[in-house]
Amino acid sequence: MKTEFEISFTNIDKENIIWKIKKLGWECIQPRTLMKIAVFKHPTSNSCFARIRDEWNKITCTYKNVVKSWDLTIDSVKEIECEISDFNNLRQIFLHMEILQKAYQERYRETRKIWDNVHFMIDERPGLQPFVEIEWENENIVKEFSEKLWFNYKEGMFWTADEIYHKELWFPQNYINSLDIISFEKLVWAISFCLCCMRFFPNVKSIA
Repeated sequence: MKTEFEISFTNIDKENIIWKIKKLGWECIQPRTLMKIAVFKHPTSNSCFARIRDEWNKITCTYKNVVKSWDLTIDSVKEIECEISDFNNLRQIFLHMEILQKAYQERYRETRKIWDNVHFMIDERPGLQPFVEIEWENENIVKEFSEKLWFNYKEGMFWTADEIYHKELWFPQNYINSLDIISFEKLVWAISFCLCCMRFFPNVKSIA
């Protein structure tokens, strides 16, 4: 399996970041686009899953193995990926094989690149501030381009989505993982509940 070298930086100033990457000459290969994602559970492992993703200009199916230790690192994710032609048909194949769909998710993503494979993604997930992901096949290159964009590499995150929700909104990871739909429409009520808790119980640092 291929190792995915990827780092994230949260709570970014989106317009400022876009200005910086334009100054560096990064090519926009995908405008801001709504992505549809179906995630399927592994029958015996909580650290592995399959994902079908409609990426606007292509549709991919990916197997991911998140190698968890005490903390995630930049090389914790192993993956196998291929392109497919039909999002809904493959999803139906999985369901008819009784592979359990864990969740349907949405996100907006804008992708830019420099060289052949250094990708810089601006992601917007329901309820979260925009964050960026920098990805390539070499850790040193990821670090170099993080610093070119004036990020502190030591402050980067290698977390999964549930961990980002927990950090940014105090949502319990088990709660996020239990949601069968994470969309811009369906997560509004949960965010409202969280903000309500923060308002009436300001000394509570987590709803976990």
